[in-house]
Amino acid sequence: MAIGGITFNTTRGFFNNETALSLCNKWGDEYFVPVREGGELVDAKMKSSGIAATLAPSLKIAFVINYWMKLYATTGFVYTNSDQLDGFFIPLESNDDNDVIQVSQIGISFKLRK
Repeated sequence: MAIGGITFNTTRGFFNNETALSLCNKWGDEYFVPVREGGELVDAKMKSSGIAATLAPSLKIAFVINYWMKLYATTGFVYTNSDQLDGFFIPLESNDDNDVIQVSQIGISFKLRK
């Protein structure tokens, strides 16, 4: 279990430009960064940055190959106190919770000296 903080700077685009334009027209510049070409709105992205507190429970399994090398796998979650971490933070009922990130990793660690 880890407790800490994270700084973030997120830009989020949309796969469908029509969706981005529709949401930008509805919610405005407070939530979107409009992309204009020749004065015409052609796309919109969401952008956010800040600092969030985190709580990160995880499970780690390790296999010691020899004194110098270890193979490991870790899985867990990072709970934050921010809804802006994923770059989608329009105040909708379906998006009113803090962001949670699932983390998995597989790796090999080496000791450099005794």
